[in-house]
Amino acid sequence: MGEGMRIAWDLSHLEFSIEDEYYFSKLMELIKSSGLELLVSENFEKTLQADVAVFNYPEESFSEREVSLISDFIKKGGRAIFLAYYKNEDRVAEHINEVSTNFGIEFQYNDVRDHKNNAGEPFLILTSRIHFPGLKIGRIVLPCTCTLKLSQNAKPLVETEATATIKAPVFGYVKHGNGVIICGGTCVFWDDYSLEKYENAKFSLALLKNKL
Repeated sequence: MGEGMRIAWDLSHLEFSIEDEYYFSKLMELIKSSGLELLVSENFEKTLQADVAVFNYPEESFSEREVSLISDFIKKGGRAIFLAYYKNEDRVAEHINEVSTNFGIEFQYNDVRDHKNNAGEPFLILTSRIHFPGLKIGRIVLPCTCTLKLSQNAKPLVETEATATIKAPVFGYVKHGNGVIICGGTCVFWDDYSLEKYENAKFSLALLKNKL
């Protein structure tokens, strides 16, 4: 994966739109300037025709048929990214679990605070426990995140520091066939507030295109 990849940002499940200039203008600019092709898709089937499918805060449930199509998409080499928020806000974590638990990742309906390692407030946790193979990433800020419960098939991608109220994975992934599913407990680590802080931009691009 690399330049020329097609990134589909899904809207078919009432996700936050990357075209929202208040929240995601910097991310959209970063993606386009990195040589990646961006498609904003209101059609679920079209989303799964890209190389990477992003489901950023889906507020609607996934049907059994959609789960099956996502599984096929990943198996054939696709990358599916599912991002939630803390406390199961708007039942988003619950909706993603309809998909992710089939691969061994379960979103917890909790929230994490860190009173020592944070970006000014305990809910803006900082961590350097990032496990991208072959890629060194420093600290990132993860606002309003929940944790993940991972099966033996799943691997942690980002974990909280020991100083956090809950020591656990907050991003994880599972390889499935030729592709991968990536899950994260927060969807606002790459919004306009967070993207340019610490190494969030580097982490965001790695999520989209780096090999796992």
